[in-house]
Amino acid sequence: MSKIERKLIFSYFLVILIAFVTIGISFSVFSNTHLLREARQQLRKEASFMATLLKPMPLDSNAISQRIRRNHSIRLAGRLFESEIIILDSNRKLIFQNAEDFNIREFRSILNSSTPRREGFLIERAEIISPDDQLKGYVFLLIKIENITSLNKLMLNTLFTSFLIAGSIALLIGSLFGRRIAKPISHLNDTMLNFSLNNSSDSVEINTKDEISELGQSFNQMIKKIHALDEEQKRFLQNTSHELKTPLMSIQGYAEAIKDGIVTGDKVDSSLNIIIEESQRLKKTVYEIIYLTKLENANEKFSFENKDLASSIEKSIISVQSLASDKNIYIKNEVEKDTIVSIDEDKLIRVLINILGNAIRYTNKLIIINSICTSKHIELFIIDDGNGFEAGVENKIFERFYKGKDGSTGLGLTICKTIVGKHGGSISAYNKSPHGAVFKIILPLTKN
Repeated sequence: MSKIERKLIFSYFLVILIAFVTIGISFSVFSNTHLLREARQQLRKEASFMATLLKPMPLDSNAISQRIRRNHSIRLAGRLFESEIIILDSNRKLIFQNAEDFNIREFRSILNSSTPRREGFLIERAEIISPDDQLKGYVFLLIKIENITSLNKLMLNTLFTSFLIAGSIALLIGSLFGRRIAKPISHLNDTMLNFSLNNSSDSVEINTKDEISELGQSFNQMIKKIHALDEEQKRFLQNTSHELKTPLMSIQGYAEAIKDGIVTGDKVDSSLNIIIEESQRLKKTVYEIIYLTKLENANEKFSFENKDLASSIEKSIISVQSLASDKNIYIKNEVEKDTIVSIDEDKLIRVLINILGNAIRYTNKLIIINSICTSKHIELFIIDDGNGFEAGVENKIFERFYKGKDGSTGLGLTICKTIVGKHGGSISAYNKSPHGAVFKIILPLTKN
């Protein structure tokens, strides 16, 4: 039996026990009160009936005995209880009695009380009035309280037996349900314990059509994400090693050629320049790998502030203006001022500089930056008038180490995508008709 199964059965048992104790105590108290009240009402009714019955006849013990052939009974909870009868005349003389536990002296004291009572008995009294409205005597009906208490105990025992049977059945059913609940959870737990990145078939099938089934589906989705992340890391390591290997081999080749005297004269300077360029490219690649890893770290902090997006775009344009001027390219900012967004300005400017740098590389004469505002976000468009993307390339440019024509490290747009994602936004690219490329960035607006 699993731990969760034991806990479920214990919970069922505890609930049943609490219910039994609560209902048992409540039933015992309320049932006893109800039975006493019901018995008193019936005694009062029977006493009134007998007083009416004796009204026209003389109070003679023989006449009364013939008239009352049996003890009067009251019915409680389906059972009959004999009531004892005592009849006195108006002078408090005993006329009739079938109560063995009373004497006339006690009844004379009871007569002087407004409410007849004696410990251990329920007593009701009715006056016998003659047809001419004269007091003829008294009728007393009595019933032992222990008889009512015994009935209450009998009912409580019946209730206890019923609860015992019902509790046993409930525990049995609870055990079956507990096993049914615990089995898929144990299966899920075993799958988790045996999970391995080397096994792509680590999934679990749970068809309980409840939250446990949803938990199994969530686990399968998590497995898929873990395997996808593992594959992405493997590709990243492969691509990284390739990107680092190429400049290192170039550096090593030229360095060995210079050392061995294969390259001499003026070619030495050109070879050293190549070594410097490859070293710089290698340095840039390593820096961007480190920066991308840092961005993807959950502990990396972004300093979000409410900033004017148009102002941030102007700062980005200034950073690439010299590069654009060298190619006679005009960058037009059509974003309205006072468009306030919550951003890490330094990181977002890096995104804009990277995209503008790519646009300058492929555009002809003009780059336009405009935007569309909605109630919840702003859509920023960076549009160039170049030849646009080759078919299918727009879906690959944000992948790590994917290089377009004249590309650098292949990490720039991946960094852009990561930064925009950390802002709660998204970035995409597509071709513009009839020609040109468009980068679309969606950023959430501030609540104000």
